[in-house]
Amino acid sequence: MSGKLILFSLLTLLNSFVLAQDNNLISGHFSNTGFDEFVTRVEAQTNYTFYYDRAGLDSFRVTLEVKNAFLPSLLFNLFKQ
Repeated sequence: MSGKLILFSLLTLLNSFVLAQDNNLISGHFSNTGFDEFVTRVEAQTNYTFYYDRAGLDSFRVTLEVKNAFLPSLLFNLFKQ
């Protein structure tokens, strides 16, 4: 659980710096999607690159429906699950 909190904190901090740059919108249907696949799909729609501990998130599943979401909002909804 503390690993998720650390990851969320780092991503939130990173995104606060990125907000001044181009705000890419993200859309997609993620149904029990592995975190690696989620990251791949978000990276394909944006100029963002994710760096994370794959072993720490290998069992983390993503179930979200988003349309034209800003990355900070998407990540907030993702990690509040």
